[in-house]
Amino acid sequence: TCNAIYLDPLTGELRDPVGGLADLRAGVLRAVGDPGGRFREDGLRILRMARFHAALELEPAPGLLAAAEAERASLAGVSAERVREELQKMLRGARAHRALQVLVNGGHAAAVLPSMGRDAAVASRLRVLAALGALWDQEPRAVVDSNKVAGDEPTASWRWELGLSALFGPLERVIEGAEPAEPAAALVPSLEALRCSREERRVVTELSIGCEALRSLAATPRPGGRSDVALPVGAEARGGLIQLWRRPTRPASAQLAQALEATLSGEAAGRRLESILGLLSELDSEAPLVPVTLSAGDLQDLGVPRGPLLGTLLGRVQRASLGGAFEDRPGALAWVEGQVR
Repeated sequence: TCNAIYLDPLTGELRDPVGGLADLRAGVLRAVGDPGGRFREDGLRILRMARFHAALELEPAPGLLAAAEAERASLAGVSAERVREELQKMLRGARAHRALQVLVNGGHAAAVLPSMGRDAAVASRLRVLAALGALWDQEPRAVVDSNKVAGDEPTASWRWELGLSALFGPLERVIEGAEPAEPAAALVPSLEALRCSREERRVVTELSIGCEALRSLAATPRPGGRSDVALPVGAEARGGLIQLWRRPTRPASAQLAQALEATLSGEAAGRRLESILGLLSELDSEAPLVPVTLSAGDLQDLGVPRGPLLGTLLGRVQRASLGGAFEDRPGALAWVEGQVR
């Protein structure tokens, strides 16, 4: 009923034919007429029910949830594109985790959304989503304070991408020495099933890769079993970390990593990650804004043959430059000569 209120465009008069205003004032979510019939007409209304319940903090009327569960089969006729649109509104709205919990409890998530894993994984994902929502819903000043280290701009604009990663991305940290891109790539089938665009798939995957790289840094054991944090040494290693910090998706990656660590690994892990983010910020502030670069021709003049080695060395030059191995083109050429001897 709260979605059946409208404004007469000619007179400006508010029309409320089914008592939606009274239900809003009472905090009740009620179907227009028989809920089972409404859900049979359009299964998408089940997802909309969950969204309104969470975003507007309305209590379902007696029998509403039972009717939605009984009419679960009506979701079979809803296209993936419409499911995606409703999920996007959910994740961009308030208290998305509550909406998803309604769909999980009623068996609707299993019917129309890609798999979020077994029961324990689903519960973890909803806790992470709740942690993200708590960050987004803070007062503006608190949000700015919480993002001083994580990023330079607010990350609420990333809600859709962050939500997708929280619901379908990796939960466990990557093991030492593994490539973060591997678990993050598991997102792609879920995003394709939701008919996400190529750009959305790219951004969500990039965000997840950055998140896993940050979590891996915070989880790396320290010599002697110490609980403090430190960054890898060496110019190329430092340069790689600066490149990680300068990724366009890094603010969102950092926020997701903070939510995952604090929720799944505990307060101590969350503090270690905050320390890592602080160290990365300091490292970036000391690095050149633009790295020294060389061309493929430059490397070939030094005797580097065409092939994979050439491309690898070009990337290493940029990382070494950011890490302080040299400051100008002659220094870069000398550094390459030392690598290919």
